[in-house]
Amino acid sequence: MDKYKAKVNFFSMSWKQDENDANAQEEFSMRSWMRGKRIRYNETLDEASNPNEAYLKTWGWNSYVPVWYLYFRKVDFPLDPDIHGNWEWAGIYLGNKL
Repeated sequence: MDKYKAKVNFFSMSWKQDENDANAQEEFSMRSWMRGKRIRYNETLDEASNPNEAYLKTWGWNSYVPVWYLYFRKVDFPLDPDIHGNWEWAGIYLGNKL
């Protein structure tokens, strides 16, 4: 899954955390979180999703924070038509949605 993460400004943070917090931008490998786990996900996107942002509830990560919401956003970069309008996996919100 690491190859699918956004190359710029990928984050992992709690719902209450500020996105400018230094810990929100910390890099980590998904490999260690997924090893030996059965990760599950909702079949539909969260109701807070819209045409520019999407949230997918997943669970089974660990006993401390079992629920993660994967956050996707539409790429807004008209200078590169190959990526403009596509979706990118931009971050993870840890825990149940508030």
